[in-house]
Amino acid sequence: STYNHINKIYFDIDYLKNKSGIEYVEIKEPFFIRASEIKNIKYKNKFFSVDYFIDRPTNINYFSPFSNQLAKHKDKDLLKKCGFDRQIISYTNDKIYLLKNARIAGYDNSTYAIIDGNNNCIPEVSGKYINLIHSNITYTPNTKKEQILCLPFTHAINNYYHYISEVVYGLRYVKMLDENIEILYESDPYGALKYFANRMNIDFDRFKSVQLQLNTIYDYAFIASKPPYMWDKKIYKFFSYFKKNVPSSKSIYISRSNSKNNIRKLVNEKELEKELKLNNIEIIHSENLSLDEQINTFSSAKTIIGPHGAGFTNILFCNDKPRIIELFSDKLIKCDFFMRSQHINAQYTPHICFDNIINIDFVMKSIFEEE
Repeated sequence: STYNHINKIYFDIDYLKNKSGIEYVEIKEPFFIRASEIKNIKYKNKFFSVDYFIDRPTNINYFSPFSNQLAKHKDKDLLKKCGFDRQIISYTNDKIYLLKNARIAGYDNSTYAIIDGNNNCIPEVSGKYINLIHSNITYTPNTKKEQILCLPFTHAINNYYHYISEVVYGLRYVKMLDENIEILYESDPYGALKYFANRMNIDFDRFKSVQLQLNTIYDYAFIASKPPYMWDKKIYKFFSYFKKNVPSSKSIYISRSNSKNNIRKLVNEKELEKELKLNNIEIIHSENLSLDEQINTFSSAKTIIGPHGAGFTNILFCNDKPRIIELFSDKLIKCDFFMRSQHINAQYTPHICFDNIINIDFVMKSIFEEE
């Protein structure tokens, strides 16, 4: 029903004509409201540390970890070209948005948004196509409710990184709201919402699927922001509550040997894994572990090795100062987890695998060299 063409999204009009109860709405500027403007709302005094909109703080703490970590790396010029020398921010203003007379727009996980009575939406917490289109679809509501907390619609619903850091992180304000307020979500492909809700003592019956709320209008919808793309210390603080109380002593390798992604496929990964096993390094396949097992594994990890991938999301559960060795195909080099890992003072070593071949000696030396 949608397809890409020259960086724009076009809707299949014939498809839409067969859908009853929908209308086009114009996507306008994001709707923001400041805390000082909120009147007669039960929660107005509970969000004293939160900006309802949001200019960045005047004293932004930028830092660039490249000079301390990678200035002497043998591929430093290539790393700079790939953005490893950029600056990141330790703390950003947290945000919670408030929409009046809110309802759902869109018809799939890429186009979902929640809009206010004037058809304004917040692109940051909407589906990934919302910034590319000039109109969206909404439903003619016939049910009215008072309030809801709407979790952000993730950029990529089937990607573990996006789901954990964008959607699950939206739960951090639940405890500030009444215990009976509904929580709107798009889907739960990893069972993550149910897992974290249980750990937070949140009744999962409060969670309502967006597909069942298309004809509902809410007096007020609260929406928590996503973290900065390179994260900050606040996201680590939230996920630190779910760490396991175990010693951080073991070394793990996040295997992608079962992956079908040919761009990232490393030719001699199996050979590296054999060498790692000989040195008592545990090989894990994150996709085969439950969330509880993943959290336990990363809580106890002092050294983490692996090809670039969503498995590194679990560094959110690491303790301070882990050693991270990330392997890159020379066809796909990303600075993302280097930047994110610096909020927990990680000792980070990237290894670029030219022609997708791992230099096993280099990796082993990086694991056992003195800090």
